[in-house]
Amino acid sequence: KRKIKPLIEQGLVSGFDDVRLPTLRGLKRRGIVPEAIKQFVLQQGFSKVESVVDFSLVESVNRKYLDPRVKRYYFVPNPVQLVVADAPKKTVRLSLHPDATMGDRTLQTATDFFIPQNDVQNMKVGEVFRLKGLFNVKIKKLGDPIQGSYGGEDLLTGTAKIQWTTEDYVALRVFVPKLIFKGDTFNPDSLQEMNGYAEQAVASVPSGDIVQFERVGFVRLEQQNTGLVGFFAHK
Repeated sequence: KRKIKPLIEQGLVSGFDDVRLPTLRGLKRRGIVPEAIKQFVLQQGFSKVESVVDFSLVESVNRKYLDPRVKRYYFVPNPVQLVVADAPKKTVRLSLHPDATMGDRTLQTATDFFIPQNDVQNMKVGEVFRLKGLFNVKIKKLGDPIQGSYGGEDLLTGTAKIQWTTEDYVALRVFVPKLIFKGDTFNPDSLQEMNGYAEQAVASVPSGDIVQFERVGFVRLEQQNTGLVGFFAHK
């Protein structure tokens, strides 16, 4: 509290619920659930010795709690357009979780997609990858957009599996908290942004719910006056 209060007074953080802060309100807004905090405290036990606990331990407990319980969606950070001119138009049903009882969602696909820039950087013409849950794509031309051709439905060993969205997407800003102090000095880069496109089904997720964006991490969604935003909890 001695360190946090001056940050609030100076306007360096938004309040006690800022996702960078280790307050209960900040942890909740970030996506750390009460059950995980309780379990974490019990694991630490009682001690008269002061100790510094790595936040990754909190993340580990929270991950074990969330993983079997939250729904999974596709989110494409830093999206790059992909055009597959000969792609078959499809209606595909994708599971929301390996546990089938959690249901599924339906996506309509055509020829235009968006995929993560990080996955594109090392791609080469002629390389084949898979749009996860859909079909294979062979790269014909790199550029903006990337040109690809339909590569069939069969699962191929050794091919990258990439999350994707269609043109029917939800633009989403995800705030990513970093260390708020470097030593005893406030870190001005402690709240970063990850911009991208989420699949349209994310628009119907209730504000305050936590989801897992595949290959990205766990994110708590919040409806604000400016629209839907996300707060990155952890991988």
